[in-house]
Amino acid sequence: MIDKLAKIGKTFIDILILLVFIEAVLSTYPWMNEHFEDYFERFCQISSFIFVIEILIRIAFGGKAFWIGKDWAWNWFDLIITAVTTVTSTGYFATFRSLRLLRLLRLLRVFTIFEGLRVIVGSLIRSIPKVGWLVALWGALMVIYAVIGCHMFSQDFPELFGDFSGTCFTMFQLMTLDGWGSDICRTIMEKYSWSWIFFVSYICITAFILLNALTGVMCSSMAIEDTDENDKTDEKLDLLLAKIDALQKEVEELKKNTNKQ
Repeated sequence: MIDKLAKIGKTFIDILILLVFIEAVLSTYPWMNEHFEDYFERFCQISSFIFVIEILIRIAFGGKAFWIGKDWAWNWFDLIITAVTTVTSTGYFATFRSLRLLRLLRLLRVFTIFEGLRVIVGSLIRSIPKVGWLVALWGALMVIYAVIGCHMFSQDFPELFGDFSGTCFTMFQLMTLDGWGSDICRTIMEKYSWSWIFFVSYICITAFILLNALTGVMCSSMAIEDTDENDKTDEKLDLLLAKIDALQKEVEELKKNTNKQ
């Protein structure tokens, strides 16, 4: 009975997520907002309330498994999205109401009914901790290079290295390889011929090493996720074979008993 209710609840939440997506699309049209803005707002509040109830039920029935079980990544993902969208719906944080659109990310969970997408999305979520460390390392390197670049080039190139925040944006642009040679590096080399060392070293570390490491982490997580899916399939197959063997033994025993009679 509980399993049936759980399936019905999951189906209902999936449909609600799709309705939230449709509402978000419709709200992008000005003429729809003019006529149905109040309805959109009420639907947003009702859906947020339902998502909160759903999370509370999952926490109550899931217990420890909700936090550290096999689906812990999805559970934390849903919890964070629900908390952010709920907090930004009312009160002081209502000024950040645009953050409520983050609930559209839950649409990713609906897509997990497809095996291929489930592997990809699951690997993305499971790789977040490792990706976070790579992002932290990249941020530290960007800050170090930004401080150095600001001190060396701010007087002659204030538009690129005038202050710390502007320099950080320049370093980010360098990492993306957007016009790094013609727009930035060669321009500064006209004044400081040795500056190529600064830019090339930064690009080699961030654009080549760290981004490739990020790709490696994602591929590794995807391979692990795929292996887990294969292991689950193998477990189901082994269980099915065991049941078949048990049935065959029962049939043989029945035949023996019939022959004796």
